[in-house]
Amino acid sequence: MIVYKNEYTSEQLNMISAICARFKVSQGLAKIMVSRGIDSIEKAAVFLNPGKHNFADPYLLKDMDKAVQRINDAREYGESIIVFGDYDADGICATTVLSKALKQFGIQNVYTVIPERSQGYGLTHNLVESMLERYNPDLVITVDCGVSCKDEVAFIEDVGVDVIVTDHHELPEVLPDCTLINCKITDQAYPFDCLCGAGVAYKLAYALLGEAANQYLDLVAVATIADSMILLGENRDIVYEGLKLIKQGNNKALAKLVEVSGIKEITSTGLAFTVAPRINASGRMGDANCALNMLLESDERAIEEYCLKLNDYNAERQFECDKLLKSAKAKIAKDGLGDKVIVLADDGWNGGLVGIVAAKLVEEYNRPVVLFTKTDDVYHGSARSIESINIFQAVNACRDLLVDFGGHAQAAGITVTGENLPKFANTLYEYIDQNYTSDVFVHSIEVEDLVTERFTIEFANELSKLEPFGTGNRKPVFCVKAENVNASTLKPGSPHLGFRTEYIDLLYFNGAKHLDIINSPAEKYIVFEPNVSVFNGKQSLKGYVRNYEYKLINSERLRLDCFKHHLLSVFNSTEDWQICDNEVIAQLIEKYRGDCETIFAVNDVETLHNFKLGKMKCSLYRPQGKGIESELVISLKDCDAASIERVIYLDKTLGNLAEVFGATKYCSGQATSFSGIKLSTSRSVFAEVFKLLKFNRFYGKSSVDVALGITNENYSQEQIIFCLEVFLELEIFAFVQGSLQYNSRVKSDLSNSLIYQTVAKGLN
Repeated sequence: MIVYKNEYTSEQLNMISAICARFKVSQGLAKIMVSRGIDSIEKAAVFLNPGKHNFADPYLLKDMDKAVQRINDAREYGESIIVFGDYDADGICATTVLSKALKQFGIQNVYTVIPERSQGYGLTHNLVESMLERYNPDLVITVDCGVSCKDEVAFIEDVGVDVIVTDHHELPEVLPDCTLINCKITDQAYPFDCLCGAGVAYKLAYALLGEAANQYLDLVAVATIADSMILLGENRDIVYEGLKLIKQGNNKALAKLVEVSGIKEITSTGLAFTVAPRINASGRMGDANCALNMLLESDERAIEEYCLKLNDYNAERQFECDKLLKSAKAKIAKDGLGDKVIVLADDGWNGGLVGIVAAKLVEEYNRPVVLFTKTDDVYHGSARSIESINIFQAVNACRDLLVDFGGHAQAAGITVTGENLPKFANTLYEYIDQNYTSDVFVHSIEVEDLVTERFTIEFANELSKLEPFGTGNRKPVFCVKAENVNASTLKPGSPHLGFRTEYIDLLYFNGAKHLDIINSPAEKYIVFEPNVSVFNGKQSLKGYVRNYEYKLINSERLRLDCFKHHLLSVFNSTEDWQICDNEVIAQLIEKYRGDCETIFAVNDVETLHNFKLGKMKCSLYRPQGKGIESELVISLKDCDAASIERVIYLDKTLGNLAEVFGATKYCSGQATSFSGIKLSTSRSVFAEVFKLLKFNRFYGKSSVDVALGITNENYSQEQIIFCLEVFLELEIFAFVQGSLQYNSRVKSDLSNSLIYQTVAKGLN
């Protein structure tokens, strides 16, 4: 469902006008700003002029003064400090920032400790004992973790070592009894609660060093992007300043990693897809200290070796993620989607990758996902969620069953015993079922506006004022309505499509598999991202397709297109189909109407009049998916078999899709597709249609285009389609550059056509 941001209150409209007048920006840009919460001239001034001048005073964070005083004492008395971080990119960057800042502040003995994922998240008892014994510190400072470790903090302090916790995660019910700096604490004056772990560490560094700490903003920017923090407020200012430092090559290690990663343009989006995954891959593949050592290293040759190793880890991570994803989808195919939430476990999965795969499954199935793997007799899981469901609250409702958990609204880490895992899954199911209606599972595509006039290069360029882009401040996308689209691949065999609409030309990368829908007889709404490119000094504008939605129009073209697909279905035996009468089909509709693992399929739209289908979601050619209810698919071609348990055809089909589906299949034995259509296999009829096609010029890209362009009382449009499809199969005719061409060199008998044989067999 496409959601537009173009409904504004009178106050918002007044603010849009005020922003336009004050800052000399277009109304389109002002609308986007207001829709993103920029609801005052002061906020607009900050937004349009990002940078360090907007930073808040670090001493507004609670306990900052205590932390600075304790570190001052450590410097005065020559004490040693451990900086303890997390194994992800945020934790690694945070550890680097604070350890370097402490040394710059004058602490001689600074040690860094980052656990591997196999050792558990945050401070664990075994790790605490070993690091205290090895380093004998006077002070432990955590970064990007610690707020949920009250028992471990108490243990450290009981042996005479002080603790400062710096963190940004959600606050548990009971906080550790120590100096605690966390932007989430509510009873403090700090104005921004969405800093990442490295952002909080930077605030402590700034309190110690002043503006000298700004040299670390490149690391903080990478961490902010990697941790998917909202890119509004102070995070926007941090990333803006950090990107400038990265472009200048301020940090040798980051500069080399940027080079090795092959990033084409240093932007927040570019870093999110290249540099951040490489740092994260280190911890995911069990060697978090590789990334830490790279960032702490000063020797350029050693830095390059570390970067190449991170490259290898990232490639390995991608390969292993693909394997894990296939394994998870196989479990879904076997066990089902789990209604409103998916919970899966496997002893052999890589714990460092389950979070990534969970996120991929959320994107595909549009519901929360929790994946578990077993380590040391307990199950460690990663949860990811859709935007409308707070997974932290949902997991918190199950806390009595858990060993440990932590996280935020869209992601959580969970530890549970094997005994309690099924109970946890059931409790989570019940919580989400009771607290969220089906409406929140409707997949929505949020766009800025429906384009109703020519999209200009000037406006596309102006959108750069909104950078840096990321979570909470996505690159703007728009929607354009299109009906009769003539899309084609950019070149023969290309996976990419190009096509024109009334207001902007579009490119659809890897969109060839959607060509039938894009060119279908449906009212389409294409979601696109404007992109300006420069070639030989000249700018050009194209929209990059990001998604689409369509509404079926009950038209002659749709009917004929469905007929053509029905005709082209390969005939197979229907022995594995359960043939039912219409009464049984009606009972199946009633039973499985709300089941997301069921597809109802129909070949002929006229069949729909025979059944009471209510407001069932209706799709063309394949299920749109991402819902928790069943779908009706007209002229079914294919689908993701992993998530389908049964297919129920409401009418007979010439083609049997048994090879596509590993599912239970039902078929009406009474309702026959296109039963009123009479096709002739007479050679004289084919000869007449052949002459008609040969001696007239027809334009289009399909037999339906040709049939719609012929007015002939002797032959139905279905007969024209049938004859032409046979000729196309035999290569007697072909579509070349949008017109039908006769190939005089081909001589073939009608009996050589599988389509002809299928229809002839059906008529006999």
